[in-house]
Amino acid sequence: MTALPVEQNTASAQITPEADILFEDAASYLKQKDVALLRSAYEFGKNAHLGQFRMTGDPYISHPVAVSHTLVQWRLDGQALTAALLHDVVEDTPVKGGPNADVDKVRARLGNRVAEIVQGLAQRGRPGRELGRVVLIASGRQDAGIKQIDQHVLREVG
Repeated sequence: MTALPVEQNTASAQITPEADILFEDAASYLKQKDVALLRSAYEFGKNAHLGQFRMTGDPYISHPVAVSHTLVQWRLDGQALTAALLHDVVEDTPVKGGPNADVDKVRARLGNRVAEIVQGLAQRGRPGRELGRVVLIASGRQDAGIKQIDQHVLREVG
């Protein structure tokens, strides 16, 4: 796997270097249609988080990309990776428009299964340690190193 480089503040860039690495690593084992789904989710998430930044000043999308990249290292399926890219869209972006409006937008663009996983993540609430467990269970990979994703997300969230 390619190591993630230190992100520069590239909010105006089309695709961040980290996202390029994510797509490249995912393409090493996923079908092209799954990589295309992942790219679509990246654009959706990037647009939803437009104008939002991490405390470091990096574009907010850098966090979901890092989470998805960790899941790529475990070779999770495209739907789990796609949902991980969107795990904060439902709660943390202006995509909201009423009950389930953002989940419905995810469903319309990325399909029922991805929307179900994203909704499950949103229903779990804020604790970062739950993200890994929910994504892994939702994707059918309950044994895929839950503790590792837990620690990764906690480092990212702080």
